[in-house]
Amino acid sequence: MTLAEFVYTVVLAPRPLKRAANWLLLKIIPKRIKVGPAEVCLDPADPVISGAVTFGVYEKDELKFFQEHCVPGMVVVDIGANVGIYTALALQLTSPNGIVVSVEPNPHSRGFLEQTIACNLDASDASRTRSYVCDCAASDRDGDATLHLNLGNKGDNRLYASSLSSMEIPIKVRPLDAILSGLGIHEVNLVKIDVQGCEPMVIAGGLETIRRSPDMLIVSEFWPEGMKSAGRDAKEYLHQLSSLGLELFTLDAGALNPLAKDGFSKLIASLPNRQYTNIVAAKGKPLARISGTGS
Repeated sequence: MTLAEFVYTVVLAPRPLKRAANWLLLKIIPKRIKVGPAEVCLDPADPVISGAVTFGVYEKDELKFFQEHCVPGMVVVDIGANVGIYTALALQLTSPNGIVVSVEPNPHSRGFLEQTIACNLDASDASRTRSYVCDCAASDRDGDATLHLNLGNKGDNRLYASSLSSMEIPIKVRPLDAILSGLGIHEVNLVKIDVQGCEPMVIAGGLETIRRSPDMLIVSEFWPEGMKSAGRDAKEYLHQLSSLGLELFTLDAGALNPLAKDGFSKLIASLPNRQYTNIVAAKGKPLARISGTGS
């Protein structure tokens, strides 16, 4: 649980406090903010993610890792892009000749994502950076689905119902392989996935792309309870990544630690309820850099 989530879900759990905090946050959130070398257009109706970004406490370790490993010329895929924080960084850091694909099914968040992209293409030279926005959810099938929205936290929308969901909208789902092949993309270098427990479906729908990509880094949220709620098994997810020739690490509190198969059960047991961590999966040149065996 991040500092922002702790404050919001524990310290401000009583409704009067949460309402007061939300009111204050919504007054403070700027329209645009600098995150590293990038510009991000914030959602003034979202006190959680946009509020955390405003105060500089949003996913600090993940953002640092992403910036360290996102380099010019990469093909980057941002799955669960929200307002485009990682997309914005990728647009700046992959130029020249980079390609950035952003996947965001919620039209409300996608509006801010498109604003963010426009800001950063202007700043980085649009002629050298290609950007694509996909208005669906990445999954393991092609078809219709329901997106369950948490109106109090725009980063907590899910493909399954939860007690926090207060609205539903129809969306399309597509396999990652189909999304990318439709754009003429067959290999990727860096993938960020944050989809509230539906990460296993994303990977299952992107198997061919992963197999075709010799140099690859995946940064994935790992929330066992969310995966269970989505009808998937957290341990099977780790085995699936490993079976694709990816070496696994945990990224927790800024520390990157190797994750062996015999440690899968222990990791899952250490993350009950809403607790989560981040999994880094790597092969090829990114693995060499992480392991300290490459230049």
